[in-house]
Amino acid sequence: MLSKWPNGLKKIKPNASFVAISAATEIAFFMRNDLMILTGYLSADTLKTLADFNPFYKEYQVDKSTLLPLLEDPSSLEIVVIVGTWCPDCHREIAHFIKIIEALAHPAIEVVYLGVDRDKQDPENLSRDYDFERIPTFIIKQGNIELGRIIESPTLSLEKDLVKILPT
Repeated sequence: MLSKWPNGLKKIKPNASFVAISAATEIAFFMRNDLMILTGYLSADTLKTLADFNPFYKEYQVDKSTLLPLLEDPSSLEIVVIVGTWCPDCHREIAHFIKIIEALAHPAIEVVYLGVDRDKQDPENLSRDYDFERIPTFIIKQGNIELGRIIESPTLSLEKDLVKILPT
């Protein structure tokens, strides 16, 4: 069992697979094989403090010079990030992505983190609106138009792949 629950969580049904819920966000938390699985809408603050994400977040150095085109573009973007808190690729890539978004501090970029379980589903079926097979999946949108995706791991780097997706 967890020795310390993340902030704002209360323990419920301690001997069941469904063990906690956040009063503030109604995020479902599951424990399977001593691994916490978060589903539903997640916050960057929650993700970057999780034990599996935090070391990658702390060590990552953002390539700020590559991000200049994103800083100079006033267009609004929505980035939907499908994440599995049980997935090692997600631990690394999502932690790096959070650091990138923080470095950008661009008011026109909105990020939505959506947690899924090992079956790539969530109890509220929020993920059904997105066609994805692998995680993490970063879906970059402008308005209702999908501009591109980064699936599982970047081709070059998260920074370079994000800039490459932007319309020129």
